[in-house]
Amino acid sequence: MKIAIYSRKSVFTGKGDSIENQVQLCKEYINLHYPGENEVTIYEDEGFSGGNTNRPKFQELLRDARQKKFECLICYRLDRISRNVSDFSTLIEELNDLGIDFVSIKEQFDTSTPMGRAMMYISSVFAQLERETIAERVRDNMIELAKHGRWLGGTPPLGFDSEAMVYIDEEMKERKMSKLIINKEEMELVKKIYDKYLELGSIHQVVIFLQQNRYVGKRGKLFSASAVSKILSNPVYVKSNDSVLEYLKSIDIQVFGQKDDNGILTYNKRDAKFNKRDKTEWIAAVGKHKGVISADKWLLTQRLLHKNKDKTKMMRLGTSNKSPLTGLVKCAKCGSNMRIAYGRNHHYYTCTRKISSKNALCDNPSVNGNDFEKAVIDNIMNLDKSKLIATMNNNMKDVESDKKLIERIKTDIDIKKKQLDKLTENLAKFDDDISDILIDKINTLSREIKELQAQASEVAITIDKEETTNRNAALVLNTYDNFKNNYNNIKDIRAKRALFSMFVDEIRWNGDTSEIQIDFWGSKKKV
Repeated sequence: MKIAIYSRKSVFTGKGDSIENQVQLCKEYINLHYPGENEVTIYEDEGFSGGNTNRPKFQELLRDARQKKFECLICYRLDRISRNVSDFSTLIEELNDLGIDFVSIKEQFDTSTPMGRAMMYISSVFAQLERETIAERVRDNMIELAKHGRWLGGTPPLGFDSEAMVYIDEEMKERKMSKLIINKEEMELVKKIYDKYLELGSIHQVVIFLQQNRYVGKRGKLFSASAVSKILSNPVYVKSNDSVLEYLKSIDIQVFGQKDDNGILTYNKRDAKFNKRDKTEWIAAVGKHKGVISADKWLLTQRLLHKNKDKTKMMRLGTSNKSPLTGLVKCAKCGSNMRIAYGRNHHYYTCTRKISSKNALCDNPSVNGNDFEKAVIDNIMNLDKSKLIATMNNNMKDVESDKKLIERIKTDIDIKKKQLDKLTENLAKFDDDISDILIDKINTLSREIKELQAQASEVAITIDKEETTNRNAALVLNTYDNFKNNYNNIKDIRAKRALFSMFVDEIRWNGDTSEIQIDFWGSKKKV
């Protein structure tokens, strides 16, 4: 008889269920249950996960099966084939169509019998559940580490040192961990970096300041733009509150813990090969170390970082030392940026398309810079806040209906899961014909559950977007108050520019009508 043996292990090791042990056990099974002359082919994948079927020897096994090179496939345990129910079911169906029996010696299942086929499907469900449980356990462990303020090693962020600690766990066992503690001298430099960024509005300008003053980082090296960017975006420094936690959720980071002014630790940002993971896989949790940067200052910093993300916009922010509006003004007629130009006695704003085409593509008249800036500032200072609030409220979304919809979907999912569990429990009680019907029903319910879960995910994404819009509207109103109270007391033109950019999205000038339009973040308000 032609028999194939398949073995797999995720990591290279000679212990436990190693490749050699699996193959030996399968051979012993063959000698016991298939006496006589047998032609045995062995397929081995070592260092590959069972999460998918993209494994070289497994794919070779499939090709050989389709060419009828063996009559029976034997493995040591179900999850050696796959931990994914869909992949496993597809394989078993294909083997059945090819007339190839499948045997798992650990669970003692044999697809040559109807009961063996039914129990195989049930066991594959538990194999996937085990895989998902392991992943959940790893994630829970990471969350617990964050809750205990544990630093997992490596060089601590600037402003912190790592301190070894000993503690007694709930089982009265002695445990060791590391915790971040504040390095006062370094933390003063971190505060200076945040202050300078909000003052200058440019990472490049901050780097120049740091290098000119010979400030160095943790390892004694001069600061680079990427190093400054990491410091400014790292939540390890912030005094956590509801707004900070909601901000992190709005950029799809999983957040755990309660606000308490402590800093926030981030985990799971890179995989085993140090490739950056998607933000949806990141974990952020409130740690045990105290935050230093106020929540308002940290959130304003994130807003400015986001706005300056576009390199060309960053460059425009530093092109003029005369105007607080650099980078914000656009031509109302053609939509192009308006740049600062200089005359004999004053500066003025002019359309870049008008300049490049010599009036052929745009004829929007230029405007005196001093007059234009005064008009913008006066309009903002004298703006009726109640009207701005009304405009913001009109743009804010009602998420309650979507939240009710997602609850209804979850209820439907729970009902179908209970039906699925009941069918699975009864599967072994019936003969082949009834079992086939039940399996079809199980597959149908599984598909319906997946469709409902996908629908729930779409609604959840909509809710997140709507809640982000609402939070942004509230932030604009708070920043507007800050602008009115502090703008006239600020002397540095770059600091004024940074303050403008935190709540003004765009300013448009129409020279034909002398009309100025100001768009705040989250609303459109003509003034």
